[in-house]
Amino acid sequence: MNGGKKTVIATLTILAAAAAIATSRAAISAERSEISPTISSYPPADADPDLLLVWAENLLAAQCMAEVGHLLVVDWPDVNSTQEDAYAEMYGATDPAVAFQAGYGINPQLHNVQLKNSDPNWAYVRSLNPAEDRQFQLAYFGDPADSIRIETDDGWLEVGGSGCLADARTRLYGSLREWVRLDAWASSLHPRAHDLVTADDSYPDILMAWRECMDRSGYSVRDPGDSRSKAATQLHAVGAEKALAMERSVAAADARCNSETRMREQSVKLHDKYVAQIVASERILADNYRACRTAAILTAERLVGQPYFVT
Repeated sequence: MNGGKKTVIATLTILAAAAAIATSRAAISAERSEISPTISSYPPADADPDLLLVWAENLLAAQCMAEVGHLLVVDWPDVNSTQEDAYAEMYGATDPAVAFQAGYGINPQLHNVQLKNSDPNWAYVRSLNPAEDRQFQLAYFGDPADSIRIETDDGWLEVGGSGCLADARTRLYGSLREWVRLDAWASSLHPRAHDLVTADDSYPDILMAWRECMDRSGYSVRDPGDSRSKAATQLHAVGAEKALAMERSVAAADARCNSETRMREQSVKLHDKYVAQIVASERILADNYRACRTAAILTAERLVGQPYFVT
């Protein structure tokens, strides 16, 4: 889920859409149906709740995929998009050393390396032949005809209604339709707060100080979002290798200017104030979201003791 609430990066995100589970299960052989998922690592005692939910969702999906003949590894996710990452995207980078090393993290060369290193199923999925890959994709995300359409404040949201991912989320959260609706609401909180920040009377002065600093550094940009967009545009203009060097340079300038002007510090203070105001004004949705998420965390905690093979 994205720049809104803590966004979680699941280790199975590279999988694509899938066939009805009942049909797939009936088609596999008895020998393949005996395959069980491998748990390579369990959640630590002080597990981050969002990462715990990612791990539990991956475990439940892997159980389901094992029933249709696919052996997946369930690993404790070591990559997670945090609220700090969302703040950086909205209000700029803050650590010049990190920015100079990794830029904004939008270069595909770095992303592919990180994905290969963090997803234990990367090699397995890439090893499938086209026919196996189609079956794998169908089994994971379900038949597109079964998709669920949910109306949100931002329009219609469409999610898979069958397949192993939908099965896992239903077991974890209960009503899939209700969870998607509540999760979409939670994910909208920070974008909505950001809009309120940029409309705040104090924001133009905060932004202008940062913009003038970026000008002195050789970068004419409107705001941190524009800075990232220009870095991404360079991929098409000069290629990935040169674009990465340019991305690192502009990200480092962004971080230096943020440090000098305290733009992010001041913006985040406003941002958090507006998030609190939205939550207070939409208390029923907030309470329902917390209740659903809390129940899912309890379910995830019960899964930790499942008797699967641990490498």
